[in-house]
Amino acid sequence: MAFRVVGIGLLGILLALAAQVGLLYKESLSALQASQDAPADYSCPKFDPDAAISRFRHLITFPSVSDVADPLHTGDKQALEALLAAMEEQYADVWAQLEVEKVGANGYSRLVTWRGSDPSLEPVLFVSHYDVVPVTPGTEGDWRYPPFSGALEEGYVWGRGTADVKIGVAGLLEAVMGLLRGGWTPARTVMLGLGHDEEVGGRLGAAKTAALLASRGVTLDIVVDEGGLVFEDGLKPFLPGRPVAMVATAEKGYTMIQVTLRSAGGHSSIPPIDGSSVMRCI
Repeated sequence: MAFRVVGIGLLGILLALAAQVGLLYKESLSALQASQDAPADYSCPKFDPDAAISRFRHLITFPSVSDVADPLHTGDKQALEALLAAMEEQYADVWAQLEVEKVGANGYSRLVTWRGSDPSLEPVLFVSHYDVVPVTPGTEGDWRYPPFSGALEEGYVWGRGTADVKIGVAGLLEAVMGLLRGGWTPARTVMLGLGHDEEVGGRLGAAKTAALLASRGVTLDIVVDEGGLVFEDGLKPFLPGRPVAMVATAEKGYTMIQVTLRSAGGHSSIPPIDGSSVMRCI
């Protein structure tokens, strides 16, 4: 699989703009209210796309495969630990200036907390993960480039995790690092929840992070997950011929449905030939 490298710059820019303009909303998704604007004197440091792409490609080279059969949900412990060390080295400003906690099984997931200037505002949480699905044995030759090469060709980065979803991890860390270097501080606290076992359910990563936040009484203003991809050729027939990024918004809720079914009486020992109407309805 390949990911066009423009994506990392686009994602980083979008996240940076979201933080600066304050697209972090309260109340409900039907009544949006911006919470923060960037200070007039803020100057975002020059973005170096080549350096960002190099860091992203390096993350692809680690086969951080998750495995539900493993007690820690990792299929390659050495590769995962090397990836975590590389992240800390490459995005050193984030680790040096913000709170970075080890969460979950053996501390393989990460919770990054960037304290805001206004503690009365609820935090926002960006979610991503750095584990990947395994490469099916015997299919390595089907890849245009080795799955963990991070090869760069004609504007595309190739490898497992380029789309799902080390690009999200890299984009988040690039955006935060750029804002830190610009001396900017958010009004509300910004958190990054980075998991190590999303591909196998997230019970030892995301679930542990959620439990940790709940134990601290943290209530979030909004959670931004990894989202979908960018459709390069547009979304026909609505927006043809231009890049379109899918943005989906939702709120937790519930629904109550009452189902009434009427049929002839009978007994379970002599079921209808065509089966149980009640069971078919359910």
